[in-house]
Amino acid sequence: KTFEDKIDLKTKVALFAMKNNFEYMVKKSGTNVWYITCKDPDCCWRLRGKKQPMSPMFESTVYKSVHTCSLEVRQKGHRQAAPWVVGHLIKNKYAVDGTSYMANNIKEDMKKNFGIDMSYEKAWRCREKALTYVRGTYEDSYCKLPSYLHMLQQKNPGTITDFVTEDGRFLYCFFALGVCRRGFRL
Repeated sequence: KTFEDKIDLKTKVALFAMKNNFEYMVKKSGTNVWYITCKDPDCCWRLRGKKQPMSPMFESTVYKSVHTCSLEVRQKGHRQAAPWVVGHLIKNKYAVDGTSYMANNIKEDMKKNFGIDMSYEKAWRCREKALTYVRGTYEDSYCKLPSYLHMLQQKNPGTITDFVTEDGRFLYCFFALGVCRRGFRL
């Protein structure tokens, strides 16, 4: 099977591990290879993904799908339910208006869908990751602010804006819309 890139491979394998209640360990990871085995060293389950030449795509070259470990070993923890994985899983809940989907909802959904008991703190981190995937980072938003202020001046005659940084870090932003300035003069 082929995957868009290494992140796509890692995400799909982590979701697969969550659904099938097992953990894996990364044996080798590089720009061209990703090799994982079951958490139990005596288990035969393994997967090796290799980057295709001249492409970002990854292909699974070795896949032993049968677990020879006990169910008890496989169901102890849920290390693969990392915030970045769960964030990808729930990001669609925040695409439109996700303010009502909170950490307790994430905990309930993970218990119902995967049988995973997740702490509130971990559910909150998953929520933050999902919001980052949907909305971008705060740094990205601050980088867009100068162009927004420029367009604000272009579309609203008489608008005054000021954007101040120090050592490349945002300090403050000020704007007064032209229509408001004219309204205060009356």
